[in-house]
Amino acid sequence: MPVREMDVPWSDLKLILAIRREGSVRAAAKTLRVSHPTVSRRIADLQDGLGVHLFERDGRRLRLTEAGEDLAQTAERIESEVDGLSRRIAGQDHRLEGLVRVALSPEMLAALAPALPHFAGLHPGIELELVTGLGFASLARREADIALRLTNAPHETLVGRKLSLFEQTVSVHRALAERLRSGGNDDPFAWPWIDWDDRHRHHASAHWVRERVAGERVVARSDSSLAMYQLVRAGVGVGFVPTMLLASDPDVIRVEPRDAFPVFHRGIWVLTHPDLRNAGRIRATVDWLGTVLQVPGVGVWLGGLGHAEREPTSPVA
Repeated sequence: MPVREMDVPWSDLKLILAIRREGSVRAAAKTLRVSHPTVSRRIADLQDGLGVHLFERDGRRLRLTEAGEDLAQTAERIESEVDGLSRRIAGQDHRLEGLVRVALSPEMLAALAPALPHFAGLHPGIELELVTGLGFASLARREADIALRLTNAPHETLVGRKLSLFEQTVSVHRALAERLRSGGNDDPFAWPWIDWDDRHRHHASAHWVRERVAGERVVARSDSSLAMYQLVRAGVGVGFVPTMLLASDPDVIRVEPRDAFPVFHRGIWVLTHPDLRNAGRIRATVDWLGTVLQVPGVGVWLGGLGHAEREPTSPVA
């Protein structure tokens, strides 16, 4: 069937891109912040208008047809130009007001939350939107303006600085440790343990657990550092807990003797796109994050880690 002539709105091209990237209409709708029926209806109208199928089912995912891929490639070129223009315009706005979207991990959000009133007092004109559900948010596509990333190799196309270290230590709930030791079990390797799930088995800490902890001692698995902290705090077992969460929780303690257990680390980087680095609200937010994550006594303090320039001595997570 020949393709009919039709003006394709940019908003519909964005839908095609989102479905290609996410693999389903539902996931694309969530990313674009519109309803599932709205996306389905607009895609159906677009296919009817063009007279071609743009997607075909491949198991649980949608795969683009040849016509759909042609539209998606055109959409990517347009998106790059539109996003570039948007960033350049935003980068010339020196006002300390407006929305700033910050992409960060759930554990970083949990640690930063107590400091947010401090930011609101400093910059009442800036509205922070803290996003944890975008995964690896694209700064080029303006999915976020700033990203707090836990990495030892930030992307070379971004600008920013290393703020500190994200450290994870072998920890346990105080009551669980006391109960086990009072019952004569002084060997932490014989205690119940929490391991990472299969998606995180590449982590150095996961390798360490597999090498040193008997499989029958693993009683639960976790898909995030925050979830592991919550399991440890509930007394489920021993696990790797971020030191930034230990600092404010006296009930969760490091397992003794400390020299028997490693501390794994990654850098905490605050990053933005070069086009946005001079925008007033972006610079103010980046500067505040650097202050909060490095200076004790203001919101979050990462367990006495010191400045980011400190040379790490622990293994890489």
